[in-house]
Amino acid sequence: MTFGAIVMLPIAIILDGPPAIPTPQSALAFALLGFILTSITFLVMYSILPKVGALNLSLVTFVAPVFALLIGTFAFGEVLSPVQILGTAMILSALIVIDGRFTTSFRNRWSKFTNGTTSWITDLNTSRSQHLIWRAAGRFRHFGLMFK
Repeated sequence: MTFGAIVMLPIAIILDGPPAIPTPQSALAFALLGFILTSITFLVMYSILPKVGALNLSLVTFVAPVFALLIGTFAFGEVLSPVQILGTAMILSALIVIDGRFTTSFRNRWSKFTNGTTSWITDLNTSRSQHLIWRAAGRFRHFGLMFK
């Protein structure tokens, strides 16, 4: 990126002229947004990382486009397209699945419904995955890659 910026700098100066000198107000806004608020965000993020875990902390990145759409719609009067609504629904459903509370609740309800027995599909998937793991472990052992 640095090399690209060095190459593009003369072209930008030729096409757009020299950059404008920032006003004190814009320099203060840049410092506030760029340094102070970003620093506070990272401090908060790394302070809650041990409490919530990396997976739950990374889920915040999925929510950013949804809030950008909501702010654009309600604050600036932008119109949502069906594709944006579908994308928002996909993001929210992915968050529900990744979080795991909904699927755990569903599994607990299913277990109560079936009187505590697991379904044959779960048993089949478990035995199949165990078979594949042992089969892969056997292949690694043949290549001398088995770890202790």
